[in-house]
Amino acid sequence: MPWCPNCKNEYRQGIQVCTDCGTVLVDDLSDETKMPVMFGDEELLKRMVEFFAYCNVSTSEIIFNEEARMYELFVSGEEYGNAKKFARVFMKEEAEKTKTEASDTSETDYAQNADTMDVTDQETSTTEKNDQVSNVYVKAEEKAENYKASAYALLLTGSVGIIIMILVMTGIIPLKLAQNAKYISYGTMSLLFLIFLVIGFYSLKASKKFSSDAQKENQLEQKIFEHFVSQYTKDTIDAQLQEEKQMEEVPDEIKYFQRTDWLKKQILIFAPDIQNAYLEKITDELYQKLFEK
Repeated sequence: MPWCPNCKNEYRQGIQVCTDCGTVLVDDLSDETKMPVMFGDEELLKRMVEFFAYCNVSTSEIIFNEEARMYELFVSGEEYGNAKKFARVFMKEEAEKTKTEASDTSETDYAQNADTMDVTDQETSTTEKNDQVSNVYVKAEEKAENYKASAYALLLTGSVGIIIMILVMTGIIPLKLAQNAKYISYGTMSLLFLIFLVIGFYSLKASKKFSSDAQKENQLEQKIFEHFVSQYTKDTIDAQLQEEKQMEEVPDEIKYFQRTDWLKKQILIFAPDIQNAYLEKITDELYQKLFEK
């Protein structure tokens, strides 16, 4: 029976991907089970193995694929989920590095290697994308617009429907129905349009609440950006991290984790009541302003 190497859940035969975490299922949970992470240039994969070692992924192994005539990186099934995430961060940082290093280095090679991650496991990639969508923070301003649009549609439909039902019941709009079916139809349709009106008023009330929240959210976001952009730069943050951790130079991929962790801690000090999903969004946008501008 297939097992999930991350969740340790057992599934019935035929299921290939874990419904909880999106990891490809394996036949057993032994440490010897190897899962393909990606394939590509040997030197690139060697750097990725070094990066994995920093991230405590210790089962990395590079094997030459005779059929594809390319090198392929494997990890144990137990570490596969984390390895896929770290690999994406590694490829992102590699692509950023090519923009600032020697001009004769081709960015296309790295982009092609990044694409091969989806080739080795398309089902896992699709599930991960769905998980990311479910965790995306929706701003209060967007919620307000969505609720407002729904409210207007429901109120319009409900109002027009009630008017039509009044015209039908008074005989202005003739509608031939059997006597026993007439009252059931009138009652059902009238109740349905009344429900539309009630939900419409509720949605309109909710849109006003989210509009008020949106003003506070935008003010907080502006304060956070103004504070960090005016107080910190890429060099000052890296210098502070170097001083706090008292460590030697590490790969850029590791710096990404260190920087984002530091930013999250500082944002929580500045705004301790911020939601986790909103914290992730603000951290990502702030990272781009400070380190990728």
